[in-house]
Amino acid sequence: MGQDDSNSDYEQLAFYIASDYFLDHPSKDVRLLVACCIADVFRIFAPEAPYNNPEHVKEIFLFLTRQLRGLEDPEAPSFKRYFYLLEVMQDISRGNWLAGRGFWGIGVSAFKGYRAVTGG
Repeated sequence: MGQDDSNSDYEQLAFYIASDYFLDHPSKDVRLLVACCIADVFRIFAPEAPYNNPEHVKEIFLFLTRQLRGLEDPEAPSFKRYFYLLEVMQDISRGNWLAGRGFWGIGVSAFKGYRAVTGG
């Protein structure tokens, strides 16, 4: 995506990857990769996001937070991807995107996961 590209060109893709088909996918690897993509959507679209329905946003952030359980096993082959997800979620939370939309509790859950892994 170049600087001249409009984020609106990617909104349809953003909604597709945040659909129930992917959020409820039976494969934990697919869910992890989808979570990383969705987190990147928030990062790319910042300070706004294509998701405006409060219930959908809540569902998405709960999904992202649940994926952080993969941080429990630092020896797992996919640990680096889980850690990447955590870092992007930390950036999203740092930007106060969640707090400004009434989802502070979800951000707190993400930070608790971060603190559990980093000891900070």
